[in-house]
Amino acid sequence: MKRSIQALRGIAVGLAIFSMASPAAAQLQTKNQAKCITGINKQAGKVSAAVERVAQDCLRFSLSGQNILDCVTADRDGRIQKAAAKLNQIAGGICASDKPSFGFTSGLVANAASLLQERGLAEDIFGVDLLTGAIPAATDAASRTCRDTVARDYGRVSAAISKAFGACKKTGLSTGSIASQADLQKCFDQISSAANAFVQKAMTTFMLDAVGSCDMSQLDQIFGGVCNDSVGVLSFGACLDRTVHCRTCLGLNAIDGLSADCDMVDDGQANYTCPPGSAPPTTTTTEGGSTTTLDTSTTTLQSTTTTHTTTTTHTTTTTTRTTTTTSTTTTTLPSVLIWDFPNACVDVSINVPALGGDQRITGPGSVQVKVDLSTLKDAPGPGGKQQVDVQVTNINFYVSDDQGDFSSVTLYPDTGVQAHGPDPRPSLGTVVEDVKGTKQVLDITPYGQGGTGTVSVASFIHAEINTTTPFPVHAYLHHDVAINLVGTVHSLPPALDDFVVMTNTSVPIKQDSNDAGFLSAAIDSVKLTFNASSCTAAANP
Repeated sequence: MKRSIQALRGIAVGLAIFSMASPAAAQLQTKNQAKCITGINKQAGKVSAAVERVAQDCLRFSLSGQNILDCVTADRDGRIQKAAAKLNQIAGGICASDKPSFGFTSGLVANAASLLQERGLAEDIFGVDLLTGAIPAATDAASRTCRDTVARDYGRVSAAISKAFGACKKTGLSTGSIASQADLQKCFDQISSAANAFVQKAMTTFMLDAVGSCDMSQLDQIFGGVCNDSVGVLSFGACLDRTVHCRTCLGLNAIDGLSADCDMVDDGQANYTCPPGSAPPTTTTTEGGSTTTLDTSTTTLQSTTTTHTTTTTHTTTTTTRTTTTTSTTTTTLPSVLIWDFPNACVDVSINVPALGGDQRITGPGSVQVKVDLSTLKDAPGPGGKQQVDVQVTNINFYVSDDQGDFSSVTLYPDTGVQAHGPDPRPSLGTVVEDVKGTKQVLDITPYGQGGTGTVSVASFIHAEINTTTPFPVHAYLHHDVAINLVGTVHSLPPALDDFVVMTNTSVPIKQDSNDAGFLSAAIDSVKLTFNASSCTAAANP
């Protein structure tokens, strides 16, 4: 068995290298040449699907100690052989009569690459010991359900990736935008879970199925491959997504005679994860000191005159030191203040039933707030307090959660132009002085007699989420119920570490695409710190 695998690897790699030795110049393909290129890829996908189906059957009906790889090789129903024969017919027919100048190697290479990479993928996921019968297969019903669900769904992810690549290829050949190997290789940009809806849907289905069918003890027992050290189901899913992309990329490289960097294709990073089991070169890194800079908020004043001086002290610990900065700002009671907070912090708890409940999200970012002092008026209720109108005009955060980092989360106040409604829903509120002081003046430091104030904002946020962890997702989300944020500020602009918190709860999250709920998720709590000295998860946001 080991020799046969090595022989297949030698054939596939050797012929692929040969086919890439002389890259073709840009040249539009004839109709038959295009049919050959797309037909080979489509049928190679069917060969891969046949291998996956046979492997699933072998796993499902295996006995303890049985060699699953031998079972796949035996191909008792002839499913793999039939798919491979069909591919050879295409290679020996339309491809032989009008051979493309790029995007095709041979039927032998395509069949060998499909079989090799699918077997490699099975080893990557389940581990060689399980597949060769060196360790016993799971016998309890729950473990078998988990195993069979993952085996089925990773095949669907692989098929979706191949479909995405094939669709890009077919479109490019028909429009003439693909006229060389270099052009064809750009189709790898279309196969990530974030870039392609089909791949994203398949991966999302896998994640939900895995969360519902597997627990960590089952993952540790059943999946002894490269993802065995995953921490949690979501981490396992991210590893599986990367591994399937890697193996599919390696197969397409061989089949089409390409040279894509599959280590970049699998997760967008040069991190030695493809081929699975790769090791980075040994390096020595010398770390020097680091510098921490805390910027205070920037206030833009739309008016003039009256001077006050403020002194702000920040202590940062890299080497322990204290930096004191004194700044002089010239103001009068301006009509409009625009506050920019480049060191804001958000701490959110979102209840996602499909992921087991509350998910904590924390991260730094920036916030912009507009205060209109010309709106000064009496606040509702007794006491004769004064208030002014405020509006949150921009929010941007880069956040992480319990499972890993989001690449970016951009939130901005709802302007009403999205698919979920025509009416603008800006994030509006008030600042009310806590103690009545000077008449017709807002008594919050540095104005009037000074003091604290209460900020209240009904926030409507429209979010574009573009994540890579735990698995790639690109989605536009909104909510129809306002998030009520309330808190005390010690000055205008808010002082260091002043914050507001969400006073309502269970605000449903919806998708723009269909105005339906997003994984039945709801926002349970929010803490927004305007000018944070640090950004870590709060005990109770």
